Amino acid sequence: MYIEEIIVDGFKSYAQRTVIAGFDPTFNAITGLNGSGKSNILDAICFVLGITNLSQVRVNNLQELVYKQGQAGVTKASVSIVFNNTNPKQSPVGYESYDRITVNRQVVMGGRNKYLINGHTAMVQRVQNLFLSVQLNVNNPHFLIMQGRITKVINMKPPEILAMIEEAAGTRLFEIKKKDSLKLIAKKSKRVEEIEKILNEEITPTLQNLERERTHYSKFINNQTEIAQLTKFSTAHEYVRMQKILSESSQGLDALENSREEQKQRSQEIRSLIDAKNKQIKEIASKKDKEMEGGFKEAEKFVEKLSKDLVKLNSELKHAEESVKEQEKGKKASNESLKELKVSISKKEKECANVESSNSKFEDKHKQFTNELADLQRQYQTLSTGLSADPEGEKTLSKQLMDAERDIIDAATEIKQSNMKVENITKTLKEKKQSAKSVGKEYVEFQQKVDGLSQSVKTLEDSLKKIDYDEKKEADLLARKRQEEQIVSKLREEVEQLSSQISDFRYSDPEKGFDRSKVKGLVANLITVEEPKATLALEVVAGGKLFNVIVDNEETGKQLLKNGKLARRVTILPLNNINKRKVEDKTVKKAQSLGGKGQVNLALSLVGFDEELENAMNFVFGNAFICENSAVAKKVTFDDLVRTKSVTIQGDVFDPSGTLTGGSRQNSNSPLKNLQKLNEKKKELDEHEEALEEIKKQLDKMASSASSYREKKKQFELKSHELELLKERIGQNPHHQLLEKVKELEEQLEGAKQSAKENEEKEKSLKKLCEDLRSQMKNFSSTREDRMKQLEKKIAEVKVKEASSTKEARSKQQEIQQHKLELEDLKAELKSTEEQIEQLEDGRKELLKEYERIKDLSSEKRNELEEAESELEEKKGKMISCDKRMTAIVQEKDDLSKELTDVDIELKKIEHKIAHHNEDQMHAAKFVKHLEEKFVWIAKEKQFFGKPGTPYDFKARNPAAVQKELNELTEEQATLSKQVNKKVMSMFEKAEQEYKDLVEKRAIIEKDKEKIEAVISELDGQKNKALEVTWQKVNKDFGSIFSTLLPGTTAKLEIPEGMTVVDGLEMKVAFGGVWKESLSELSGGQRSLLALSIILALLLFKPAPMYILDEIDAALDLSHTQNIGQMLKNHFSQSQFIVVSLKEDMFRNANVLFRTKFVDGVSTVTRTKRTT
Repeated sequence: MYIEEIIVDGFKSYAQRTVIAGFDPTFNAITGLNGSGKSNILDAICFVLGITNLSQVRVNNLQELVYKQGQAGVTKASVSIVFNNTNPKQSPVGYESYDRITVNRQVVMGGRNKYLINGHTAMVQRVQNLFLSVQLNVNNPHFLIMQGRITKVINMKPPEILAMIEEAAGTRLFEIKKKDSLKLIAKKSKRVEEIEKILNEEITPTLQNLERERTHYSKFINNQTEIAQLTKFSTAHEYVRMQKILSESSQGLDALENSREEQKQRSQEIRSLIDAKNKQIKEIASKKDKEMEGGFKEAEKFVEKLSKDLVKLNSELKHAEESVKEQEKGKKASNESLKELKVSISKKEKECANVESSNSKFEDKHKQFTNELADLQRQYQTLSTGLSADPEGEKTLSKQLMDAERDIIDAATEIKQSNMKVENITKTLKEKKQSAKSVGKEYVEFQQKVDGLSQSVKTLEDSLKKIDYDEKKEADLLARKRQEEQIVSKLREEVEQLSSQISDFRYSDPEKGFDRSKVKGLVANLITVEEPKATLALEVVAGGKLFNVIVDNEETGKQLLKNGKLARRVTILPLNNINKRKVEDKTVKKAQSLGGKGQVNLALSLVGFDEELENAMNFVFGNAFICENSAVAKKVTFDDLVRTKSVTIQGDVFDPSGTLTGGSRQNSNSPLKNLQKLNEKKKELDEHEEALEEIKKQLDKMASSASSYREKKKQFELKSHELELLKERIGQNPHHQLLEKVKELEEQLEGAKQSAKENEEKEKSLKKLCEDLRSQMKNFSSTREDRMKQLEKKIAEVKVKEASSTKEARSKQQEIQQHKLELEDLKAELKSTEEQIEQLEDGRKELLKEYERIKDLSSEKRNELEEAESELEEKKGKMISCDKRMTAIVQEKDDLSKELTDVDIELKKIEHKIAHHNEDQMHAAKFVKHLEEKFVWIAKEKQFFGKPGTPYDFKARNPAAVQKELNELTEEQATLSKQVNKKVMSMFEKAEQEYKDLVEKRAIIEKDKEKIEAVISELDGQKNKALEVTWQKVNKDFGSIFSTLLPGTTAKLEIPEGMTVVDGLEMKVAFGGVWKESLSELSGGQRSLLALSIILALLLFKPAPMYILDEIDAALDLSHTQNIGQMLKNHFSQSQFIVVSLKEDMFRNANVLFRTKFVDGVSTVTRTKRTT
């Protein structure tokens, strides 16, 4: 029997179904990089063979055999091995007829584990017997040398080496059966003792007591027979009496039934009439509602709207009429002002022409003196050596003085002009104010109207403010409501979508009034992840416990499991009775000091939860660390003072037992992330639903004051519109325009005064500058004094003349300027008046058009309003008619309802009488039926009831006397029944039968025990002989193989001192004829060769179907590795070898080579056929 094919699915690093086919019957090799999954193939073989010591396959429990412990969506590990069974010599016992044997073993997350042989479920013992019969005892293997355990063979104690010899001799199975048989003998002996004890202490005394009670029981039976006869007579009499009552009670029901039918018919008629009235009322109400919905409400609103529009139009018409009149008055006044202005302008133009003609002579004379003075000053300047005092250094002091004097003259001119302008504006302003006083009466009337309307508008505005209503706030609330409704709708969809992806915990109340607060929920739903990046690590730490259910105590858990109607299997964590396996604080501090600040955290510290859940959370998260990276996790996990499981942020697991778990993970379907996201969405949904409810409450509260606010606002808008129209009319009034002109002149007057003041200040500063310059010039040198004095004298004379002419010219210029200013003012006023007249005419025409338009529109609205009011009155009449008709029908319906009530009351009385008769009849019938069911003999013998000459002759035998006799006998029997054991007969028979059975069982057990002891004794002798032969043969081959592999040496198996061959064997080694005291003196390579030699020696004696060697050449040099490979290939072809090796010298001798690779977090296998 050898392996043909291995199928691995979900086992360790083989996440997907992987078929490893084409195994060679003799020599197979497996190679690959470390961590690629080559040893996992050997672990899969051991898994199927039924290994119980899981540490040999590098796991702590069966769940760790599942790919990534179920975290990657794989929840089952399955391994199938197809054995070739064509060689009958190597066939397992009982399977000789099968050419192939397929053994499958599966383990599912949660602990379920099962075997299948050729597709049929098999018990574990059956599978073990299958492999034991072909020397494949995986729990004490000589055919299996796993990675790093080659030296275990060297360290075996004598009994363990003997066990290998027994496996080879085929006596190991006998030894196991022998132990089972001895246990069976011990049980049978104990059972015999128990039978003896039962016979002596229980059965025999019981038989004696039952014999005495059987005598008393006979008398009790005789009395029972007499009671039965009397009971039959009395029952027959009662049966006849009840039959008579039944026949009499049925006769009085006919009249009541007829009366009930009449009342029912009348009730049905009345109900039909009421239904018809209800239908009529509903039709009238529907018609009325349609009128309200379809026309009346709209007509009412339309009339209201037309009324408002008409009021508004009338107000506008009145204002338009008044505005036209005002425009005409203003135009008339403006025409009169225009005539006066034209006369004034003509007069002022003549005066300007006369003044300009006389001023030309003075300007020529003034120009002559100015030129002469300038020439003299230039001459004087050339002689002057005065320093420049200006900032740029370009002007002399004299030049600066001349400029300053000229600026003084200009400033004086500006002052005079400003004063003239002030005087002129003051005169004009006085005239305008006088005119404003003369025409102000009409303006005052308009202003009073404006003030009155303004006061009304202000009053309405104040009343609006007092109303607790804000249009903007309502609009904002409505907008927020729509927004919140959209958000709530979207969140509900997201919550439903997330809920559909997650299996939530659902249950029914196990009892009425069950307190659901006792059930806290799933672990995953009760935590919040404090550090999002640690989500994956927390899932790995918690594993399947994320979906455990937390309850307050174990009693609640029992109720849920029994009556909660759970849809799936769950694990329940009672808070009052759970192991608080939390890592100690000193261990946590030590781990954090090893990993560094922020690099190591207890998993429990990264989740948030309610305080009452602390015990359960300690159980789930309190026994592991979460580390930032693999280096920190390794350092923490394997520290002697910590020795605690660690998980990295990437989900890799480091276990202090030595196992490491890692690889890629599919983070897209993280249950914890989904649950956390669902909880967040639910919380967000609750917040938005609360906000939406609050908005609705505020809108409901505002609705009560909205109507009052809108009515006031309508009045406010009408008054405001009327006020605006009145203000427009005032703006077109001539008096208002005159007041605006007065205001403009006042502003010009203020500007002119300000200009004069600024020029006066400028003149004052310039005079001071001249004084400073003259003072500076006195200090200069006077080398050219004579000539300069002459020039100065001439300059002085010319200055006097120039000043005189300047004064005269300025006087004339001021006069001209004054006339020009007055003329410009008159022309500007004329132009303004003309424009005003034009505007008034255009405004009057527009106002007339607007007046006519509003008038026509008002007439149309009035006609439309009259028609709408007429239509509304017509609809009101129809609705009043509907109301009257409905009132009449309702009254008719009420009368019918009263009549129906009376009929129903009478019907209930009749039904009560019928029910009373029926109850009497039913009681009698029920009693008769009860008697017939209780006493089956009534059906056969009721024909004889009351008949003369029968046992039921009620005339010949007084029924009352019979009943009295029966009662007395029953009382007597009741007293007797307390003293008699009614089950004594059956008990006596049962006890007697038990006594016989126990005696028979005791004899059988004693006989079986003797047979088993005889067989064991015989087989012991045969076993010892077989063991002796096997030892001698294996010992010889052992020494020969070892000396071949390591020339110059020899080895043997010998009996330890003070023992026999059945007690154990030990290995001895000699180098150059010198025997070693201990095998510890050998090197690693020598120890490996020694272990391999004993295995090969056993193979030569009685080969096992296969041998599994995992990196046995790790400690050997290349020459020994090559020798072993060649030896296995050439001399051990009778068994199948599966060898894991990293050395080419070993696997180059294999007929088939399997190479493993680790691709995308999953192991893969490729097969190569070796050619010689």
